[in-house]
Amino acid sequence: MRNFLRLLRESGRHYQTVLACLFANLSTSMVTIAVNGVRVKFDIDGLGAGDEIRRRSIMGQIPEEPIVRCLMKLAPCVDLFFDVGAHIGYYACIMANCNPHLQCYTFEMVPFLQERIKHNIRINQLSNVRCFDVVVADSDKGAFYTESGVDFFSTSVLQPRA
Repeated sequence: MRNFLRLLRESGRHYQTVLACLFANLSTSMVTIAVNGVRVKFDIDGLGAGDEIRRRSIMGQIPEEPIVRCLMKLAPCVDLFFDVGAHIGYYACIMANCNPHLQCYTFEMVPFLQERIKHNIRINQLSNVRCFDVVVADSDKGAFYTESGVDFFSTSVLQPRA
């Protein structure tokens, strides 16, 4: 909101034009993240407005930048990477782009997000990422998954069976 207000204040344009520009950016479905010469595309269509990757990308920032920079330093030194609860495959796509010899494995149980990961792998032409539609846990106890009908990206939960 601060960026929007600054843009409005600094802009010589009429506020309707500024609002049109803002909403055009909010409705975008493709973003490109560029860090240290590595460019990775992501399809963010369908992600909620509060989604961190969507929000920061639209604002021209690198989502989770400290983690991304750390992973990019590690990428040349490792040959295996697991992205557990992969969401849209953000970390896996960045790591696979940094090191084409790295084998990446994503684990995501939400069907919509699994498809988004596969799509992001295709648009980045990555052959070193494999997707698994399973839950990863530290025990073999049963669990079930529930989704909120409003915004399942931010409210999904795993609960132990009673």
